[in-house]
Amino acid sequence: MAATPALPKPENWYWTRVHEQLDAVFSSIDIRIAREPDLALNARAMALRVWMLSHLRIARHSFLAVVELWDKRDACPHAVHCAIPAIARGALESVFNVAYVMEQDSSDRLAAFWKANWAALEKEFAELPVASHNDPHWQEWLAENKRQRDFWADQLDDYGTPLTTLERADYTKVTRWPNPGRLLKACVDPKRTAALLVLNNQYYGDLSKAAHLSATGLMRQGGIFAPGDNRIFIQSSINDHFLTALTTTLCLASQIAIDVIKDRKLADQVVAIWTLPDLPRKTRDAYDRCYREALSTFQF
Repeated sequence: MAATPALPKPENWYWTRVHEQLDAVFSSIDIRIAREPDLALNARAMALRVWMLSHLRIARHSFLAVVELWDKRDACPHAVHCAIPAIARGALESVFNVAYVMEQDSSDRLAAFWKANWAALEKEFAELPVASHNDPHWQEWLAENKRQRDFWADQLDDYGTPLTTLERADYTKVTRWPNPGRLLKACVDPKRTAALLVLNNQYYGDLSKAAHLSATGLMRQGGIFAPGDNRIFIQSSINDHFLTALTTTLCLASQIAIDVIKDRKLADQVVAIWTLPDLPRKTRDAYDRCYREALSTFQF
């Protein structure tokens, strides 16, 4: 990934130009989802409201953590450089999930998500050594695991998307929830798929490598520890990480604005951030290629 030119200091750029606008966007989305019945999210799919709020709130507070880290980049550059990519990746995971679930019939797609959640709990229970089932130290964990597992099974029944007899008997028969690469391929609308493909190629691949420390990810993340004076490179790389985190966070706000809120005033607020004159070309490119048209029409 090419290094990004130095950005203005946070107090002269992010805090004065971006922070209040971005916070207002997330506050508006949060209020609409949490309080307003006109969205009727739970009528569309099982626990869709809490699912959407969880994605939104985790991304919002994760980006606040990124900002705090970026603000301390002069004091602890190595720590900041290592931490931001894994955080930024989470928001982009949410983008793919929201885009896939909200594309068409949310009930079937989100039911598959909750089934996969049930299977994960059942897997933990099934793979625990037999001796632990009689160990008093494990009883509290086992009881809570069973409570959660049975809760989700009951919820799936209540929403008319029950586990099959075969799935209940063997959790491996439940389809695993797809990773972002498979989610974008599972989308049926070509424009939506194209937008997600841009995000996958431009951002997710590098973030995933950095988070998993694959060969290229390890070298890029670990390169900052090479001997010699590489302070300029580190600071430039940190700026690139910060812009990536800001971009992925804006992508999630845009995705929810398009697929869930569908409000012109909110869309204009999101566009106003995307089109700030200070925003570097790479970030603006995600808007131009993925969200410019969709934020004006509320569809891909």
